Amino acid sequence: MESELESHFIDPEIPLSVQVGFFYEDASNAHPTKVDVVLEFPFEKLKHNWTNREMKGNIGVLGMAYAADGTVATRFSDAAIVRGDLYWGSESHAIENVPSRYETQLDLPPGNYELRFAISDGSKFGRAVVPIRIDEPDSKLALSSVFLFKRYRNAAVMSQEAAKINLAPAYIPIVSQEIAITPTADPTFSANGTLPAYFQIYDPMLGQNSKQTTVEVNARIIDVKSGKVQRKFLPFDAAPFRRAGTNIFAVHKFLELGDIAPGEYLLEVQAKDSAGNATEWRAAPFTVRE
Repeated sequence: MESELESHFIDPEIPLSVQVGFFYEDASNAHPTKVDVVLEFPFEKLKHNWTNREMKGNIGVLGMAYAADGTVATRFSDAAIVRGDLYWGSESHAIENVPSRYETQLDLPPGNYELRFAISDGSKFGRAVVPIRIDEPDSKLALSSVFLFKRYRNAAVMSQEAAKINLAPAYIPIVSQEIAITPTADPTFSANGTLPAYFQIYDPMLGQNSKQTTVEVNARIIDVKSGKVQRKFLPFDAAPFRRAGTNIFAVHKFLELGDIAPGEYLLEVQAKDSAGNATEWRAAPFTVRE
């Protein structure tokens, strides 16, 4: 069982939540995987000043990926000057202009990495360290990371809007059927609600023989404290989620939590095909609240 989301957090001056995972952009590419990084932090914890009814603030983000041998595989940084004024609303309305989320995508070859992140408002810091193992799709059935999400929208509408304003850089949207999902770094969900999850299955045998194999998905919820299976979902067919012209199934599911008690859990996912191949279990941690 593999979980990319077990993180070590430092410097709680600015609490920093992270979700990191990889997905398959196109298995025919030289570098077929993308790493998606989501950082979330409370905007009210960031320093901001008022001068002549205008609010000003700064936020900086730095990330570095260390390979297994300790070398830096890649890095990214970004900064923003935040402004807001009182002329068109209240102080609380202006403060809402302070960012609370940052997302980016990285190109990393298969391997084991330690991702280190830091944010700062000029006087306070928030840091996190997240391990990730990136698998290369090859001659066997493969499974991406499991992404949990809370926000989603129509993929076609999102694409049209992005084209109109010429967004740059052009990140690869995370899409299943006609739904574009936004991964969350705060995997906290309400009891008796749903657990939205996204993942990809890579099947190298698609279209390569006359006797087509089928792929099904198993999912279960594990209680972190006891290690016991809290809920096991019925297996389902991946076929409706196949991305046309590729060897990829892009799957999204809204799993019913039911009466699971508040606590810490893992969502575990596995793919199997009718030829007897199976992936390892991939895991994503989440919290259930009342």
